[in-house]
Amino acid sequence: MTYKTVFRSKFLVVALILLILLTSCKEKESTEIKDIENLTLYSVRRWSKYGYIDNKGNIIIKPQFDFALDFSEGLAAVKKDNKMGYINKKGEIVIEPKFEWTGAFKEGIAPIDITIDPYMRSTLTGFIDREGNVLKEPTYKYTSVFHEGLCSVSTSGGKYGYIDKNFDMVIPEQFSSTMNFKEGLAAVKYEEGGNWGYIDKTGELVIKDKFVAAGYFNEGLAPVQVKDTSTGGYHWGYINKEGEFVIKPKYGGAVYFSEGLGGVGVRDDKGYCKYGFIDKEGKTVIEPIYKDVTCFQEGLAAVLVETREGTVFSEAEYKWGYINKSGEMVIEPKFDDVREFIDGVAIVRVGEQPWWKEGYIDKTGKFIWGPK
Repeated sequence: MTYKTVFRSKFLVVALILLILLTSCKEKESTEIKDIENLTLYSVRRWSKYGYIDNKGNIIIKPQFDFALDFSEGLAAVKKDNKMGYINKKGEIVIEPKFEWTGAFKEGIAPIDITIDPYMRSTLTGFIDREGNVLKEPTYKYTSVFHEGLCSVSTSGGKYGYIDKNFDMVIPEQFSSTMNFKEGLAAVKYEEGGNWGYIDKTGELVIKDKFVAAGYFNEGLAPVQVKDTSTGGYHWGYINKEGEFVIKPKYGGAVYFSEGLGGVGVRDDKGYCKYGFIDKEGKTVIEPIYKDVTCFQEGLAAVLVETREGTVFSEAEYKWGYINKSGEMVIEPKFDDVREFIDGVAIVRVGEQPWWKEGYIDKTGKFIWGPK
């Protein structure tokens, strides 16, 4: 073997190693970008500036904005120099801050506001797409967000209807109150002081307006309240999409079904409600011992517990904690306000409103950020 042959062989080996390294770097880079896009990010405030952390408490986007909303569909609305725009999960501005106010993207569309009367704080709302193009100039006095292709709006501020993504009024403005569509139905009320019913996406009233209060459908059931004509009392139960009660109205309160369980309030002899959880057959799964509860999310539900009894000199003290589906307290009650878990993290607050401090905890109850 000659020197040239040896040199050429070594050169080919080195070139092959470099090629492998370059290829692996490209793969790592694309993986990192993909990981960033798949990360759940949470807005945090530090020294009057907002940024974002991941679910381990690591700062992903350093605090630099005057205000920031949570990410939705990969973009987050942020405020800079008194204008609102949007960033991606790399912290790059993808829609320049040029709007007075913006909201979260839902189904590829986000609301924008303009002020028409600063003294009355009166605004009009329009919509933009993910490139920041104005799809609909601000003309609505009220809007919700798009759900299942439709959005509740009001052009007059009096009655409400629904628009589609072409911004055509597909369900005329005829309701005094509306909710978002969920599972194909939306709760509506025709007149103030009237009852709630449910419409489909054609605007047809498919469940008669006979409920004092109503919620949206989740897992095929919706909580509704009716008046007992014999006693004059008000009771909550759950209906299916035919409007039939599958869980009789006998509760003092009701929370949406989530992960197979629904929170219900059971009245004691004095008329006070204690909350627990039932399954879809109406069977008690977790005994009603809590002052309040939230839906289950990622296997945990927040519960409000009496931590100090009231006396003639002081009121009782209540704190929020978290239970699992067996009813076990997995995060001790020590918070004054809580939210549901998202990707293993929940925002909690301690102290009295409006001076309370907030932070983020993991599923062990450990703070990954704050409280600040």
